[in-house]
Amino acid sequence: MRKLRSFNCRSNKPTNAYTLILVHNHPSGNPEPSNADKQVTKQIRSSANIIGIELLDHVIIGTNGNYFSFRQEGLFN
Repeated sequence: MRKLRSFNCRSNKPTNAYTLILVHNHPSGNPEPSNADKQVTKQIRSSANIIGIELLDHVIIGTNGNYFSFRQEGLFN
């Protein structure tokens, strides 16, 4: 879990590449991903790859500026 701040996502793909960043909030305020969040992210990433879209990140917003980034936490390696 991290404090929300501005950040940039970059891609080494050509400028005509299609990319996707998923963002949603947890009303509970806890941005830690649930098992369902992890499973859906895996399914969306796999489906996006099939049609040539790269999922750059999935960010979950909590309260008090906290967030969870799948990429920053190493879940996209």
